[in-house]
Amino acid sequence: ARDAQAASVATLAYLTLNEDDARILIRLQGGMSKLQALLYANDPLLQSHAAEVFAHCAPNKDSRIAMRLADCLSPLVGLLSSPHAAARVAAAGALMQGTQATRTNQVKCRELGAIAPLLRLLEPPEEGPPDREAQRRGVWTLSNIACEPTAAKQLRQSPSGFGPLIMLIAGGDPVLQRPAAACLFNATANDLGAATAIEGTGGLPALSGALTYAATDEHHEIVASSAGVLLNCAAQKGMSNTIMASQPEVLPRLLGAVKLVEFVPQVSNAIGALMNIAAESEEAVSIMLDGPQKYELLYSVLPSMRDEAAVCCHVAGCIANLCMIEPGRDMLVATAGVKNIVETLESSEDDAQSCACCVALLNACHQHVACREQTLDCGGIGALVMCLASENAD
Repeated sequence: ARDAQAASVATLAYLTLNEDDARILIRLQGGMSKLQALLYANDPLLQSHAAEVFAHCAPNKDSRIAMRLADCLSPLVGLLSSPHAAARVAAAGALMQGTQATRTNQVKCRELGAIAPLLRLLEPPEEGPPDREAQRRGVWTLSNIACEPTAAKQLRQSPSGFGPLIMLIAGGDPVLQRPAAACLFNATANDLGAATAIEGTGGLPALSGALTYAATDEHHEIVASSAGVLLNCAAQKGMSNTIMASQPEVLPRLLGAVKLVEFVPQVSNAIGALMNIAAESEEAVSIMLDGPQKYELLYSVLPSMRDEAAVCCHVAGCIANLCMIEPGRDMLVATAGVKNIVETLESSEDDAQSCACCVALLNACHQHVACREQTLDCGGIGALVMCLASENAD
């Protein structure tokens, strides 16, 4: 019977790989509960194959829901601590797929205590090389779970904290850097304490180093997530000055990531990080205003990304922060930048983008006659009047 089970579950693993019809049939024919029972079998081979079937079924949304309803997540979390490497890797794969874009599964895994064993998968063993595939699956699962605020806080407060994630980013392996940076991005978006913890764990140099991929147009996802972490960190009071003091090269590296690439989040997050750093750091503002090139770089992405609300919002927000002082307003006039802001406002269908543009014009026109004249000349009145009728007016 054991041999038949082993052969059957291994065959199901083959059949469900990239085959949605097979995934649906397993769910409809009661396969989930039978596979769940095999996860408790006193046989690591059966456990591994069963977990592998779940990993192959979980790309299907209904299968992910069925995994939770059939109580499959609990034994999968338990297998993360199995003494058998194959079972650990297979369970991590099932949880990686099972928590993808499924909040209820993310919360359930956190409640089941998945964070601690997942972090252990990332740590190098006492002897021999680390299991790269186990690390990859484990860190992607953590990235998914960290989309939920309580999990992000729990991740930060774990004994190892962000250390294993920062170690992977600093390690230079893009396969591991990508999910590790994404995990920190999600953590900083959902936990206000994450920024200080990253700085305290020595994470800023690793994030700065990851930005260098932009210079060679490689690994846009890693650049985007690393810039996103800095964007979120710089939003916390005092962190902009900390970033500039400890990693002054961050600013030119973020500027280097502002270019016309297909992966829009790289551009959006890089400009957003510049925006937040410039909101507080006088040193950053001084560097941004040392010539017209920085303004012109921001303008350069607008024509082809006019439909990307996050990019437009961050460009306008960055200019708004630079225009808090007169040299910023002078530079805006010198580069004929008011027209770009007005056009971005006119084309806006996003409240945050419209707000950023209005604030940029407000700061620009403050005690600055030339900015006021440019705003009038390029039709700024009409664009501003349109905002008075917005749905959020009341």
